[in-house]
Amino acid sequence: MSGWIRTVDPQNPRGELSTRILAMALRSFREFDLQDFAAPAMAELRERTGETVYLVSLDGNSGLVVDRVDAARRPCLRRVQDHVR
Repeated sequence: MSGWIRTVDPQNPRGELSTRILAMALRSFREFDLQDFAAPAMAELRERTGETVYLVSLDGNSGLVVDRVDAARRPCLRRVQDHVR
């Protein structure tokens, strides 16, 4: 397990994960396509509801639209609260 845990303070035997774990996580994200994974569920939800379906990545109180499946019908516009609970 060499390189996975690093010592921050030589006086304290407690360690922390090194950046090696971050590098491994980033490699796995390149191999995993969230849009491909979510597409069947988004299509089914659109068919069941008749509404446009959004795939959103949340970050605190804000979000980034990653993908969208449009409704078959023309959307109606309405005001939506601009906050996330």
